[in-house]
Amino acid sequence: MSTPGPIDLRCEIDSIEEPVEGRVSDERGRSLPFRGWIEFSVALASLARDADQSKDESRQEDQSNA
Repeated sequence: MSTPGPIDLRCEIDSIEEPVEGRVSDERGRSLPFRGWIEFSVALASLARDADQSKDESRQEDQSNA
C-alpha cells in the first residue's frame, strides 16, 4: 500500500448536539452515515482506505497498459 495523498470528502452534519449525526461522502459518490464521533472516524477511515485502494488499482492498470 502506498502513502495516501489528499482525499476530497464532503461532510454533512445534521445535528451538532450529542450525538453528532450526518453523512460523509467521497468524490465517487459513496456516502456513509454516522452517529457519534466514533462512527464519524470509522466512516472517514473507510472512505480513505477505499480511495487509497482505488489509486493503487489505477496505478496497476496504468503499468500493465504501458
